[in-house]
Amino acid sequence: MPVRIISVPPAQMPPESPPNESEWIACPTVCREWFGNGPIRCSQSGMPGLSGSAVYRVWRPAFRQQFVLKSFGHRTVAHAVWVHRLMRHLRNEGIHQVPEVMPVGCFGLSPGPVTVAENTLATAGDGSHWELIGFMPGSATDHPTLEQATLALETLARVHVVAAQMPGEPPHHGMSPGHLQRIEQAEQMLHVPWHVRRRAIQMPGVESTLASLWDRAETIFAEADGTAALKHIVRLRPAPLLLQAVLRDIWSDHCLFSQGGGDGSAPDQPANEMQLTGMIDFHAAGIDTPASDLSRLLGSWHPPTPAVQASFLEVWREPLAAYQRVRPLQPLERAMVPFLHATAVIFSLDNWFRWTLEERRTFPDIQRVYARMNRLLEHLPIAIEYVKENDSAGGERCSQSRLTSRNRHL
Repeated sequence: MPVRIISVPPAQMPPESPPNESEWIACPTVCREWFGNGPIRCSQSGMPGLSGSAVYRVWRPAFRQQFVLKSFGHRTVAHAVWVHRLMRHLRNEGIHQVPEVMPVGCFGLSPGPVTVAENTLATAGDGSHWELIGFMPGSATDHPTLEQATLALETLARVHVVAAQMPGEPPHHGMSPGHLQRIEQAEQMLHVPWHVRRRAIQMPGVESTLASLWDRAETIFAEADGTAALKHIVRLRPAPLLLQAVLRDIWSDHCLFSQGGGDGSAPDQPANEMQLTGMIDFHAAGIDTPASDLSRLLGSWHPPTPAVQASFLEVWREPLAAYQRVRPLQPLERAMVPFLHATAVIFSLDNWFRWTLEERRTFPDIQRVYARMNRLLEHLPIAIEYVKENDSAGGERCSQSRLTSRNRHL
């Protein structure tokens, strides 16, 4: 029997507790574009994300309402407008796990002079663009039960079906932008390998953990013959796939679960039934193959039952079956999932080295960055092996070719 999805609008959820008084901070001035001079409280509590985007939790005490205020980082206004259009479309079609985008001035206020982009974005004094969205209850996990994984993939399938119906964005066939980007990145890594880039970095002053991670990566890459994997990626010619609006950054941190029932939120729901209460952070959404979302989400989870060796898709057979009951996968789409996952392990490491060592970016929680890099390094050998044994984009050379169930991409 498929896991039943309970779509409960956030307004019907039991209210979450407000931030503790010790966590309250001065609210960003841009908040006033939505709340005017009304009483609000803000906090930056909780685990910071990896993107570096500023995120605030906003509490409206008089109405026991909570929201999330977030900047769009370096993304363009046009992209932010498109993202909000997608989110509104998904919610309007009944997918209430998508946060509600709050229009500027929605609390009976007149939009201020800094309002831009269809009345859902505001610009702060430094030129950054901000959104206010409804707070979604629940907790994320990277060790989902089969029930949780099934709920998430069934909902993701609904998101893909509805997103394909977004006005002005009809699905079309073409080469996956994510796959083309991987080819380009492989060419760059072949042209300037890691060991060459390492010599160009002024290592004195570099944090010792980062230097150690780079050394470990070079050793693993050489022993597994990563160069052969890169050459194979460059030789592959992407086959046309169905392209449509997808999330592109749907991973374990962005799926929220709650135990529901027994609180009046859903009268027909048995007590303690699991719910997927939120799919959050749509800022990276764009046009690509739905297989990219599946590889991103499945690769971010630990399998519920470890196995010595199992293919990437077989480990998640039940959740994938739930997805396909809603949206059947084409054979090439299905085959692309482990291919995109394995290549993401290689190129995510390359991205992190570029951001941390070459561009010297700063991150709100560097320990989380180190943890992610360590996990990628742990699975780098099997990812390289898989890519080398892949005959065509997404197709396995041998049915016995396996990705261990431990192989993850976060």
